[in-house]
Amino acid sequence: MLTRERLIDLMEYDPETGVFRWRVTRCSTARKGDVVGSAHGGYLRVRIDGKNQYLQRLAWLYMTGSWPTKMVDHKNGVGTDNRWGNLRDLGNAKNKQNAHEAHADSATGLLGASPCGSRFRAAIMKDGLYVNLGVHDTPQQAHQAYLDAKRELHPHATLGGR
Repeated sequence: MLTRERLIDLMEYDPETGVFRWRVTRCSTARKGDVVGSAHGGYLRVRIDGKNQYLQRLAWLYMTGSWPTKMVDHKNGVGTDNRWGNLRDLGNAKNKQNAHEAHADSATGLLGASPCGSRFRAAIMKDGLYVNLGVHDTPQQAHQAYLDAKRELHPHATLGGR
């Protein structure tokens, strides 16, 4: 398993910018001083000692000396923003509370709003259960009901000016 010492030998991390840079030249495509990481699934990752590592987890190891115990969440919802102040170690349920945009297959394109006949249902998850927030005339009204409930029910969310 990768240790903090090995990580520091290989790269440096700037907690203010969230950027990792190689301390050593590893090959023709990874030279000393180059920025570390390539995009994968909305996050940045790198291969170290034969294993893919996500940079948000490496930032946690670099700064604390230990691996995160849960998932490393990006407070602002930007998976490539690995500034130390933007990262926190959360469980999956709390991490999901920090959703900033609707799923790609959303019929309305708005969080918490889905078609219900000619109207729009608002719903939110709380402790693994759906909470029905009513049926509304427009998707925007359903989305607003969702945001209002989110501020109350999801304390780990950073959506909507928390």
